[in-house]
Amino acid sequence: MIAENNTDFQEAITTTYQLSQEEKIRMQCEAREDYYRRTRGRERLLRETILENKKLISEKEQLSSEKERLSSENEQLSSQNEQLSFEKEQLSSQNEFLRKKLAELGFDADSIK
Repeated sequence: MIAENNTDFQEAITTTYQLSQEEKIRMQCEAREDYYRRTRGRERLLRETILENKKLISEKEQLSSEKERLSSENEQLSSQNEQLSFEKEQLSSQNEFLRKKLAELGFDADSIK
C-alpha cells in the first residue's frame, strides 16, 4: 500500500502514534496530580474541621461550667434574697410594734430621729 512504500508517510504515522501515546500519558499524569491535589485539599479541610470541632467542644465545656457556676451563684443570691426579705419583714414588724408603743406613751414616732 501507499504507507508501506513511503517511508515519510510511515514515519509520520509512527510519530503521530508516539505523540498520541505521550498525550495519553500526560493526561494520566495530570489526572493523577489533580486527584492528589484534591485529596490533599479534602484532608486539609477535614483537619481544619476537626480542629474547629475540638475548639467548639472546648468552648461548650467552658460555657457549661460557667453556666453551672452562675446557676449556683444564682441559687445563693436567691437564698440571700429570701433571708433579707424575711429580715425586712421582721424589722418592719418590730418597727410597727415600737411605733405603737411610742404612740401609747404619747410620742409621735415620725418626729423622733
